Amino acid sequence: MKKRLLIISLFLTIFLTGCNVEYSLEIKDEKIKEKLSVVETDSELFDKKDDTDNSFYDYTKIYGEESNINTDYNGLYSQEKCDNCSYYDKKVINDNGLLGFELSHEFTFDEYTFSSIANEMIPAFSSTYDGRYLRISGGPLNNYYENYDSLKEFEIKINTNYKVTSTNLEIEDYGKYKWVGNNKDEKLFIVLDTSEIVETPEDENRDILIFLFIMVGGLIIALICMTINKRKK
Repeated sequence: MKKRLLIISLFLTIFLTGCNVEYSLEIKDEKIKEKLSVVETDSELFDKKDDTDNSFYDYTKIYGEESNINTDYNGLYSQEKCDNCSYYDKKVINDNGLLGFELSHEFTFDEYTFSSIANEMIPAFSSTYDGRYLRISGGPLNNYYENYDSLKEFEIKINTNYKVTSTNLEIEDYGKYKWVGNNKDEKLFIVLDTSEIVETPEDENRDILIFLFIMVGGLIIALICMTINKRKK
């Protein structure tokens, strides 16, 4: 039986067990790759039952293996997939003392407006694209998770090669931005100019290497041609 699902109610049930949540976006090539990672590091909590008689291990299996979560906020949740629906890719994380799950999907700029995870996890979420500027905003979070003290950390990361014209996210590195905290009392926002690509030092080094390879290749070809011509003479 299909039914509408507010996935935040289920995620917050998971938060009650105590865990780390990372929400990340990679904004490149006119696409937005969205990923949600929910991880518990305390092995003593893996099998601890909550008020619904489920453990974190149970939730990991539910979200990492069994459930089909529609990527469209206006969509439906069911155990059976429909042909015209788009669902999050899912996987279980169980490695190096970590237990959890990961949901991910790639959106166009226009599609991201309807992201299920973003709309449910970030209050007053908004994403607009006018053909040049991509504007993403949400929050504040100060009252949204106040009753979930066991939520250890809620982190938002954005990685992009587009020019960022304004943001209040912390700058980590070239094209990398971060927002950490459960109770931020300010609205988060970022504005990107998608008409302008900003090269990182890694991009510049790559371009230099490509140029050197071309130069060396050209010299080798020239030397071979010279050698062949000399032999013909």
